[in-house]
This record gives sequence, structure tokens and C-alpha cells, in this order.
Amino acid sequence: MKRLGILATGLAAIAISIVTLSSTASSSSTPGATPVLGYTVIDNNDGTCDLNSIDLTTGQLTDLPAPSAPTACSSDLAVAPNGTVYGLDGDHFNFNGPLSLEPARDSQGSPHLIEYDDDGYASITILTNDGNFLTGLRQGGIAITADGTIYAQIQDATLCDNIINIPGSLYPSDSIPPVCLFTIDPVTGVTTLVGPANQFPVMLVGLTSCASAMRTMGPGLNDLTALPNQPASLMLTWSTVDMSTGAVVPDAGQSPPPAYDCATSGDTVFALDSHSGSNQLGTMDLTTGVFTPTIALSDPDAFISWYSFAVATPAAPATTTTAAIEPSVPEFTG
Repeated sequence: MKRLGILATGLAAIAISIVTLSSTASSSSTPGATPVLGYTVIDNNDGTCDLNSIDLTTGQLTDLPAPSAPTACSSDLAVAPNGTVYGLDGDHFNFNGPLSLEPARDSQGSPHLIEYDDDGYASITILTNDGNFLTGLRQGGIAITADGTIYAQIQDATLCDNIINIPGSLYPSDSIPPVCLFTIDPVTGVTTLVGPANQFPVMLVGLTSCASAMRTMGPGLNDLTALPNQPASLMLTWSTVDMSTGAVVPDAGQSPPPAYDCATSGDTVFALDSHSGSNQLGTMDLTTGVFTPTIALSDPDAFISWYSFAVATPAAPATTTTAAIEPSVPEFTG
């Protein structure tokens, strides 16, 4: 009877165990998922700015805890796969200054990368190439690909120099650097040249990395006589960036330039547009250039810093796996 009792106890312990394993993929994304979180920079018109988060569903702006600061001002924003928000800006030392025929060029020297922490505090890293500082932004555009590589369109007189005295040009300088595409090491600020946008010094507005291509906007792209300082109310051309050469290829669509961004998991271009007189969130059709508003920001009159807007690519949801562990039958001796 004693042995039978031991056997019964052992058989009771042979119940199959079910183990549930959960995991998350914080660095991956869900293809085609709609972003719900965005960011923008609010300019306080006193030389300081604040990073704000945006609920893309409700339009609610939330001023992050960091105090207003000059270092928080940015021309463009991008969100890395790990959720870190980056910006790009330069020193505004001669904006619309005397003798300036090109405020977009001479107002933003000393381009620098901005890294924001979770509370909106901004730290800057001056951008260099081969030990030399870069010379300007031409409005500036920053994008981050799905693998975390940071790209930026930056003007530089050393690496991106072009022909002298462009025929038909109104520029007083004898050598006008065009814009080039660079990659950026966020730790050191060292840039690597990819190549020029084209041979003419056009101003490019914004930059974003979509699932199928990198996008930007520019006036009169590939047009020798275009004036790159034309007002933002005029139409700009949506264009594709060749990430292997830096070349910008104009597409068909044109529109007044909004602040815009893609999630790296999709091709929808989300936009923050104020051309209607108030800040509206929506989407852009790059073929027609039509902006379709979806909802107004909670502060429709907030002054957006340049074209600073970015959306966070939704992370892949947690996965749950149920596994059955095979039972083992105890052996009895004696």
C-alpha cells in the first residue's frame, strides 16, 4: 500500500505544464501601422523654443517638462527607431541681415545635431567633416531610416562646391555651394558625405525616410534660374532622394511646404500645415500635392519652429507564445 501511495503521488505530478512566453520587439515596427505619437517644436518668438509631443489622434499638444531654451529650436525633426527625437539647426546670426540676398543661406551657419531626452531637454553636437566645421543648412532637413542611420541635407562650401558664377544667377558670391546629403554619427557629430542634391544651389525644405524612398521638397529643382529664397507661400516640388548618391529627383506633385514626416514602416506622408491660417494635422498626396486635413492642433495658433515635425514609427506589439513542456515519467526502484 505504501508503494501504491508513492506511485499515485508521482502520477499526479505528471500533469503537462503550459508555459506562456512573452516578448517585445522595441526596435522593430509594424508594417503599415498608423502612428499615434508625433513631435513638434514651438517657437516662443524670444529666441527660445520648446519640444512638444502631439497626440496624432486628438491633436493635443503637450509641452514637455524641460524649460524653454535656445538649444531646443530646430529646423526639422526625426524620431529614431528607439524613440529618441533628433533635430537639426544652425546659428541664426544674420537672418535677413543687411546685404543679404539669400537669408536661407547666410542665416544658418555652424549646423548642429540636436538630441532631445524624454523630458525635452536638448543637447547639441556641432557637425564636422574631416575635422572641419560645415558651413550652412539651407533650411535643413533630417531623416532617420529604419536601421537608425541619421541623414541630413546640409550645405558645405568645401565638400559641395560647384561651378563659379552661375549664368542668370543673382548671387553676389562667385561660388555658390549646393546642398549635399550626409550621414551623421550622433555621438561624435562627424558627417560622411553621400553626394550633392544636384549641381544648382536650390534650397531644400525638410527630409523624411518613408518605407519605399526618402523624400524632400524644393523650388525649381534642376532649374538653373530658380530663386531658392522664394516665399514659402509658393509651390514647392515633392521629390525623391537617391540615398546612394544624394541626388534629388523631382516628382510630379507640388504644394506649399508643410512640416511633414513618414513613419519608416509606411509611405503615408503625415503633415502639419498652417497655410489655411491655423495648425492642421493631415496627410499629403505626393502625386497631386493635395493636403487632406484630419484634425486641428489643440493650439491652432502655436508658432511652429520652421518645419519641425516628426512622427514616431509604432513599435511592434508584444508577442505571446504558448509552449507545452513534455512530461517526464518518474522511475521507481525497489
